[in-house]
Amino acid sequence: MKLASWGKQRANIALNAFIRKQHLQLAGPLTIVFFDEENLRFQGGDYEVEMFYPIEETDLQHPMVSSYGGHWVFTTLHLGDYTELPDVFDRLRKRIAEQHLVITGQPFEQYLVDYLYLNNKDSFLTRVGFPIQSPPKVKQGNEL
Repeated sequence: MKLASWGKQRANIALNAFIRKQHLQLAGPLTIVFFDEENLRFQGGDYEVEMFYPIEETDLQHPMVSSYGGHWVFTTLHLGDYTELPDVFDRLRKRIAEQHLVITGQPFEQYLVDYLYLNNKDSFLTRVGFPIQSPPKVKQGNEL
């Protein structure tokens, strides 16, 4: 399920209200895709977002309900404050380049443990990643 940007402050509230009103069942954590080539979100600049929760299968036909995914992703987990995320994304980009992989879309963050669960920024758990091209096939065998 995806939600067009309604403003960063109100989007999550509106999304949760829609999910409750439609009696949808969540199937995973909040994910935000950032349309932010310049990393302005880390500098207080303007950027667009798309927020969504994965939901259980539904027959609901609505513009706010759509499919997402179907692509390879390269991710890492970050334990700690959100202020450290710029460095995490930089390291992730470097690792993707080292593996000779190609980023094909916008970065995303999934909030696995955040302020909704606890008030300790050092314990926040965030999955960050990029969609990538399908990696080359790796020969599999029993060789060590």
